[in-house]
Amino acid sequence: MPNNPPVQIVAEPALAEILATRRADRNAALIAAGQPPLQDESPFVSSSEVAEQQASAAARKTRLTAAAKAKIAARAEANPFFARHSRKCLICRHPDVDAIEQIYLNWFSARAIADYFRFHDLDVVYRHAAAAGLDVLRRQNVRSVLERFIEEWRHVKITSSAIIRSIRALSCVDERGHWTDLPCPPGFLIG
Repeated sequence: MPNNPPVQIVAEPALAEILATRRADRNAALIAAGQPPLQDESPFVSSSEVAEQQASAAARKTRLTAAAKAKIAARAEANPFFARHSRKCLICRHPDVDAIEQIYLNWFSARAIADYFRFHDLDVVYRHAAAAGLDVLRRQNVRSVLERFIEEWRHVKITSSAIIRSIRALSCVDERGHWTDLPCPPGFLIG
């Protein structure tokens, strides 16, 4: 899930400029000596850069894409209660609403979603899913869970029987999440 951001040491702009110049001089000396330059980023940033980063992050956080706005408008038109929901919902107003909905549909846990996107409560995820009709779509997406389970068979301690049953289950579930039993030859026992 989330990676820890690199450590940043905030310095006055003049000091940050001196440190950046020293680093550039050192990299130039290394290159002149036939060695590769330093690859890691300097932990020192100027206070003005931090202020710019915070301002752009705040602007990104409140800005919804046109597609997200259109999706909310279409849902509100189809369901009159969704308009009220979208005014108060943290997910509807989140700039990554599409990504949040997509990972919910791919069966990531509500706890993981709430932790990653820093929602205060799991109910935020469940309320949005119910209001947006994502629960029905998620249930139809059982195939993705089975596919991930089959992909991870090497990393989990499971039996060969569980692998075979999950492969059979995957072959019986269609794209809409409906189970269709496979035809069985006479005298063949499944189990």
